[in-house]
Amino acid sequence: DAEQKMAFYQKMGHIDRREAARELEQELRDRFGPPPPPVRNLFILLDLKVLAQAAGVRALKLGKRCRVEFQEGAVLERRDIAGLVENFGRSLLFRGQSPLTLELQDRDGNTLELTRRLLESLEGRLSPLPSSAAAL
Repeated sequence: DAEQKMAFYQKMGHIDRREAARELEQELRDRFGPPPPPVRNLFILLDLKVLAQAAGVRALKLGKRCRVEFQEGAVLERRDIAGLVENFGRSLLFRGQSPLTLELQDRDGNTLELTRRLLESLEGRLSPLPSSAAAL
């Protein structure tokens, strides 16, 4: 029914933690059974949204080339850059410093999973640019 759908969409819009998203998905399963593919995709996108917020992402563009733009002033430590290169190899491109922008090239047709892995690996790793460097 349309009211129930709207209630779920509103709940989804307020979710800011992965656990809450999983709880809502389980509630949906308990009430209506296994979700159809479009609903599963909606929960995948919700997971990406929550991960992006936790990683300090300002903009996320999904597609054959996923573009991740971080909040102004965000920087990665060298060890974190090395870890990203090790984990993602040539699939990951560094496109800008201000703001920090990464581009992920999907070579296997699995953009959502690749993006999820990238965002999980970035969670808590970005630090703000020191104020003296920000003025440059």
